[in-house]
Amino acid sequence: MKVCVAEDDCFSPEGLVEVLEAEGSRVIAVVDVADAIRLFKEQSTAFVCLDNMMLGHSGNEAKMDRERPQDGTS
Repeated sequence: MKVCVAEDDCFSPEGLVEVLEAEGSRVIAVVDVADAIRLFKEQSTAFVCLDNMMLGHSGNEAKMDRERPQDGTS
């Protein structure tokens, strides 16, 4: 299973990434909302763990972008 972990504090996701990888997941860690949104457009992930209070944007903004139809319609 491919998993995205988006967290702007470089120390916070270490334990989560370690546990997910130990369970067999392929973890892609990103450090900001822009990287998370780019990842959503380039790859599909089975699970996303978003920090809701990242610098400049919220994890909720990335979630809304992920849920937006890819053809640009609302």
